[in-house]
Amino acid sequence: MGVTADGLWGPGTEAAYQAYYDEGALLAVDGDFGPATIRATQRATGTTVDGQWGPASIRALQRHLNTWSDAGLAVDGLMGPVAVKALQRHLNTMVNAGLALDGIWGYATIAALQRALNRARF
Repeated sequence: MGVTADGLWGPGTEAAYQAYYDEGALLAVDGDFGPATIRATQRATGTTVDGQWGPASIRALQRHLNTWSDAGLAVDGLMGPVAVKALQRHLNTMVNAGLALDGIWGYATIAALQRALNRARF
């Protein structure tokens, strides 16, 4: 759907957004790290999109955080508290998530990740 880029949120933009949403391109912001969120994270980090979260996906996330946030993470495929804190810091920068840097992979961090992916700000 072609939309004229005029900087205004008009009927064409609304229709394009609704079509995008209806296709399931946007994630539910539910704090659940399920297959849809995993696939979106894999797309954003440039790894194989298969909906499976494992060491290869985690290494891609670690490389992404090192590139975009200068996180200085070891690219080891382990999602420990240091990697989660780096993700939280990145999300606070990208979408003003307001996350505590506690290293906990829970609802707040996952919901912030989903918001960032929906806004293409990851």
